[in-house]
Amino acid sequence: MTMEIRVCLVCLNTFKSCSIDSEDSNEDVNGQVPLLTKFLKFVADHLQISNAGTKRLQSLNSEDVGHCNNQIFCEKCELTHIQPILQHYLDFLRTQLRLSWELEQLGSLLTISRGNCFGSDNSKLVHVKLLAEQLGFDEVSHLEEFRNSLAKKCECFIKACGNNQLLLLLYSFLS
Repeated sequence: MTMEIRVCLVCLNTFKSCSIDSEDSNEDVNGQVPLLTKFLKFVADHLQISNAGTKRLQSLNSEDVGHCNNQIFCEKCELTHIQPILQHYLDFLRTQLRLSWELEQLGSLLTISRGNCFGSDNSKLVHVKLLAEQLGFDEVSHLEEFRNSLAKKCECFIKACGNNQLLLLLYSFLS
């Protein structure tokens, strides 16, 4: 186990990370899906961001990355932003699934009853470069494109869904 200095994807602050060699990059020590995997699923499916940055993060996540351990968020951002957002996203998916099932049932009833009727500054730049190197991006612009897309999508969801405090906080760190 070694200590590494990392840069957080959200706030661009540095943090110390314990690197544990891992055989399986798709499961953490407890056999659970890593946070990065869940976050990328949220980014791709819910925010619908697909660009070079997203693709690089997905390939990083699928490679044998025992040295990285999918640690791209500082503890503060993980606890105050990422985990609550992912929890809300899981709640949203459960609600969406339940609603889909209920609508299917309603559709069946309608079919029966009717007879088939019927989507900063310099240190920031240095940290962005460090993060790009840390994640193995060939170009810093791809990482910036991903972060900018994430910020824009958060802004759109904030406007569409009202002032969701979690998205407002994430957006404030990204912009």
